[in-house]
Amino acid sequence: MGSASAYCSKSGVENDITQALAEGRRPQGMSADEEMVYEFCTELHQNQSVSDATYARVLAKFGEQGIIDLIGVNGYYTFLAMVLNATRTALPKGAVLPLAAFPH
Repeated sequence: MGSASAYCSKSGVENDITQALAEGRRPQGMSADEEMVYEFCTELHQNQSVSDATYARVLAKFGEQGIIDLIGVNGYYTFLAMVLNATRTALPKGAVLPLAAFPH
């Protein structure tokens, strides 16, 4: 888990937040923007949509392009995960899993 936390920390996300995400927990201490994005992404993955209230908050803060970008990033990484899982893509020899298997 250290490598994911280290990478995200360099990009401006606090280690406690990345650690919680890696463990499948809701992070504590997020900024208002981070919390808004977390809610949007969580709803999108759980419901394949977002509530009107979540949509309105994200629209007011990030605009229509921000909403499309969030949906696109979520969709792209879901797509990649499906491709890697369905094709049984193995890790390179000697590689260690950076994260534990995420609970379904």
